[in-house]
Amino acid sequence: DKVDEGVRHEAEIIAGMPDAVSIDYHRDDEGFLKTLAAMKEGAKVIFQGVLLDGNHVGRPDLLIRIEGGSKFGAYEYYAVDIKSGHSAKPEYQMQVAFYSHLLGIVQEKEPIVAGLILWDGSQKEITLSKLKKEFDLAYEHIHKIHSGEKQQPHFCSMCKECGWRNECLAEMESTGDISLVSGLVREHKTAFFEMGITHLKGLAQAAKGPDGMTDASFQEFKRQAESLVSHQPIVFGKAVLPTD
Repeated sequence: DKVDEGVRHEAEIIAGMPDAVSIDYHRDDEGFLKTLAAMKEGAKVIFQGVLLDGNHVGRPDLLIRIEGGSKFGAYEYYAVDIKSGHSAKPEYQMQVAFYSHLLGIVQEKEPIVAGLILWDGSQKEITLSKLKKEFDLAYEHIHKIHSGEKQQPHFCSMCKECGWRNECLAEMESTGDISLVSGLVREHKTAFFEMGITHLKGLAQAAKGPDGMTDASFQEFKRQAESLVSHQPIVFGKAVLPTD
């Protein structure tokens, strides 16, 4: 199954890293202390380390040492995760962005990049500054949920990795949440909300989109909303097939 496949892939990657220091532990706090010790010793590669900050726990597959500067000396680490997927999916990128956030706190130096090792052993470098806006929004959202504040869900590509997907999707479908429209990201949703458009029926009946949104994008969102509300496909025209 996928779990076994992932374990085998991980083992194959680690086999090619003889300098890797493996962190064995029973509790996260124990793993964190062992990870800190390995970082202080300047281990070239740390396998299955643990990063802690308050209630936040990260378990990156790899921490890789590079030249630079951190509280440990004239070097620093960046986080890498091993995936059996074929591409650097958004959920993978957000995962290593979270590890990098914790790593920045632990080593007192915010990483600039993170990495993904994919199914064929190829490495994908992730520029963290490109994820910062989306990551900060998600991080704030999680903090509010943790504090007990009711948050409105938003349907996106990363939902398929979440254990709450079915519960959130049922709520969004019952309320006609506009994030059910494909391509409508959080920034769009906020802009529509500021216009008073808070559900699919409102979007389907809207005359114009928010400032800064092209009319083509607005019309596409509007047509999708109309289709979702009516539960009917929208036909743009009759398809003309070749006769030969």
